[in-house]
Amino acid sequence: MDTFRADLRWALRAIRKHPAFATLAVLTIALGMGANTAIFSVVRTVLLRPLPYDRPDGVAAIHTRWANQAQGDWLSGPEITDIREATNLALVAAYQDGVALNFTSDAEPERVIGSAATWELFPLLGVTPIVGRAFTAEEDQPNQSPVIVLGWGLWRRRFGGDPNIVGRTVLTSGLARVVVGVLPPEFKLPLNLRGAPGGDFLIPLGLDRTDRESRGSHYLYGLARFKEGATLATANAELDAIVHRLMEAGAYHPESRFGLWMEPVQEQVVGGIRTVLSVLLVAVGLVLLIACVNVANLLLARAEDRRREFAVRAALGAGRGTLVRQLLVENGILALAGGVLGLGIAWVGVPLLMALDPTVIPRSQEVGVDAGVLAFTLALSLLAALLFGLAPAIQASRIDLQESLKEGGGRGATAGAGRQRFRRALVGVELGLAVLLLTGAGLTLRTFAALLAVDPGFDPRGVLTMRLGVPTAGYPEDARVTQFYHQLLERVRALPGVTSAGAVRVLPLARVIGDWSIDLEGRMPTQGEDFDGDWQIVAPGYFEAMRVRLLSGRLLTDADRFDALPVAVINETMQRQYWPGGDALGKRFRLNGPEAPWIEIVGVVADEKHAGLGTAVNRKWYRPHAQWTQSNTSPIRAMTLVVRAAGEPRALVAPVRGAIRSLDQTLPVSEVRTLEDVLGQSIARQRFTMLLLTIFGGIALLLAAVGVYGVMAYWVVERTHEIGVRMALGATGGHVAKLVVGQALRPAALGILAGGGLAIVATRLIRGLLFGVAPHDPVTFAAVPALLVGVAFLASWVPARRAAGLEPVIALREE
Repeated sequence: MDTFRADLRWALRAIRKHPAFATLAVLTIALGMGANTAIFSVVRTVLLRPLPYDRPDGVAAIHTRWANQAQGDWLSGPEITDIREATNLALVAAYQDGVALNFTSDAEPERVIGSAATWELFPLLGVTPIVGRAFTAEEDQPNQSPVIVLGWGLWRRRFGGDPNIVGRTVLTSGLARVVVGVLPPEFKLPLNLRGAPGGDFLIPLGLDRTDRESRGSHYLYGLARFKEGATLATANAELDAIVHRLMEAGAYHPESRFGLWMEPVQEQVVGGIRTVLSVLLVAVGLVLLIACVNVANLLLARAEDRRREFAVRAALGAGRGTLVRQLLVENGILALAGGVLGLGIAWVGVPLLMALDPTVIPRSQEVGVDAGVLAFTLALSLLAALLFGLAPAIQASRIDLQESLKEGGGRGATAGAGRQRFRRALVGVELGLAVLLLTGAGLTLRTFAALLAVDPGFDPRGVLTMRLGVPTAGYPEDARVTQFYHQLLERVRALPGVTSAGAVRVLPLARVIGDWSIDLEGRMPTQGEDFDGDWQIVAPGYFEAMRVRLLSGRLLTDADRFDALPVAVINETMQRQYWPGGDALGKRFRLNGPEAPWIEIVGVVADEKHAGLGTAVNRKWYRPHAQWTQSNTSPIRAMTLVVRAAGEPRALVAPVRGAIRSLDQTLPVSEVRTLEDVLGQSIARQRFTMLLLTIFGGIALLLAAVGVYGVMAYWVVERTHEIGVRMALGATGGHVAKLVVGQALRPAALGILAGGGLAIVATRLIRGLLFGVAPHDPVTFAAVPALLVGVAFLASWVPARRAAGLEPVIALREE
C-alpha cells in the first residue's frame, strides 16, 4: 500500500507538471468514454435487462405465417382457442392492441388508448394490480358486466391517484364500466414496450371461445407461457402439429401455406432495433479505440521528452518493472479522469439521445445512467488505461542509460527513428478505424437521402390529422355514424383556411392496415393464388386532401351513399397485378362470400406508401365510408380526419375541435399532428441511426486529424537539426514541406487502404439497415478515403509549413 501511495504521489506530480497534455488526454478519453457509456446504457436496458414480467424467459409471442408474407403478428379467436386446447402450454393469452375509449366522466373528455385482453394475461405475465384486482375469467365472457383495470398513468393523470378508485363507475364511450384495479407503473404490454401507443387501461376481451368460424378475422396478438421443462423448440413442434391437423380438416386452403410459430417475447419487443444497437455499439467501440490510439501517441511523444528523467530514475535504482508500474498508475489516473468526465457527458447525453425520438428505442423511459452503467464505465476506464498506456509504458522503460543521458533531452534522429515509425503506424491505425466509421455513416446518410427522395404517393405539406371515434352508446344505428362524419366534414370544409377535408380508416405511414380476401368476378384463383388487398375506408374528400393522383376513372363522392351502387377505387398496384392490361374500370369484386354484393371499380389512384417509405406497396382497395355496411360488416366508428390548410395546418386545431364539439361535446380527439410529422416519424429509426453514426464518424475524423497533426508536429521538432542541414545544403522550403507531408501520407494511405478493405467486409453486416444504396456503394467508398486523405494532408500541412519556414542557422543551433 505504501508503494502504491508513493506511485500515486509521483503520478500526480508528473501530471501537474504538464497540465496542457493532461487536459488533452483526458478530453480525448472522455469523448470515447462518453459515447460508449451512453450507448451501453441503451443496450443494457433494451437487450440485457429482463422484461418487467415474472420469469420473462418463459414467455413467448405467437405469430402466424402465410404464403404471401414471412410473418404475421395477428391471430384470430379460433386460432387462439386451437392453441389453448391442443398444446401443453401452461397459459395462452390474447390481446387486442390500440383500443380507444372516450372517457367522458369526471373531467374534460379524453380519448385514451389501451388494450382488451383475456383474463389469462395477468397470471401469464405475473402482473398484480397495485390497487384492487385483475378481472376474472367470469368477467372475461361475452356480454358480461363491463369492468376496467386502469393504467397507472391514467389513474394518476385523470383521477389524481385516488386510492379509493376501486368500485367507482366511469363512463367510457357511452358505456359505464366499473374500475376493479390499477396496473403497476412499470407494466406495459410487449407492443407498448416497443413504442406503440397505449397502456392506459385493460378491459376484458370477451372472446367467444366456442366460435370456430371466424378464422379470417385476424386482429389479436398471442402470448404463451411454457410449462416447467418445456422449450421453444417443443412448443413450435406442437404448433406445427396443430397446423397439420387444421389443414387436414380443411380449415385452411393448402396453398395458403398457413403456419404458427413462436419466438421469445424479448425478440418481439426488441424487433429490428437489435441490429441498429449492435452497429452503434461497434461504432462507439471504434471511437474508443481511436481515442486510445490517440492518447497512446500523446504518451509516446511525452515519453520521448521524459527519456532523460527515466534514465536518471533508472540510474538511481528504479527497475524496469517499477517504471512500468508507475507509468501505468499515471495512465490510470488519466483514464479514470476521462471516465468520470465521460460519465458526465453520458449523463447529459442519454436524455438528449432519448429526446431525439422516444419511440425509436424500446423501453426508452427506462434508459438512464445507473449503478450498472457506472460499473461499466469504471471497468472500461481501466481497460482503456491498459490499451493506451501499456505500449508507451513498456517502450519508456527500455532505457539505454549511456545513450539517454548523452542525448541531453532525449532527442536524437537515430534513437527516435524507430519510435517515430511506430507512432506514424498508430496514426495509420487511427485512419483505418476512421474509414470503417465514416463508411457506415456515409451509407446511412445516403440511405436517409434515398428515403427522403421516395414519393409517398401523397403530398404531406400543409395537412392536419387527428383521430376520433363515435361510440355505440350514442350512435347505435349505422346511418347515424355515417351522418355524423358527413356533417362533420361539411363543417370542417366550411372553416376559413381549409381547402379540402376527408377522413380515412387507417392513416398511411401511421398504423398497420391489414388485408382482406376478395373474389374477382369471372376469375378463379389458380393453384397457390389468393385474391386479396389492403382494405381502406375513406370519406369523400380524402384523396383531394392528401393529393393522391387520380390515374383513371373518378374519385369517391357524397353520391356514393348506402343505397347507391356499391363502388370502390383501387390503387395502381392492384390494377397492375389483377388487370395488367390497365382495364380495371368497370370490373367487379366482392368480399364476405357469395351473398355479398359485387363492388364496381370506378377509379384507379396512384400508389400510397403505407407500411413505410422503404417497403413495397401492396394491393389496396378503397370503399366509401357510407357504403361499408353494404357487405354485412360493422360500421367504421373510428376515423382519422385529414384537413388540408391554405396556411399553417396547426392553426386549424382549435377550429376543427370546435366543429367536432358543435356536433357532440363529448367526443375527444387524439393523435393530433401534421402529416409531415407522421412522415418524419415513419423514418425516425433511419434518422436516429444516421445521426449517431455521423456524430461518431465526426469524432473519429477529429481525433484522426489531431493524431496526424500531433505526430507530424513532433516529427518536425525532433528533426529540426536534420531539416537545417538539408536547407543548408540547398533544399527549398517546398522540398521540406513535401518531405513532411510525405512522411504523413505514406502511413495514412496504408491505413486508409486497410480500413477500406475491412469496410468492404463489415458493410455486409448492415445490409438490412440500408435502402436505395448498396453495401459497397462506389460513391461512399470513393468519398470516404478522399476525405481522410484530405484531412491527413491538411493536418500535416501546418507542421510542414512550419518546417519550411525554419531558418537554417537557427535550425542547426538546435542540436
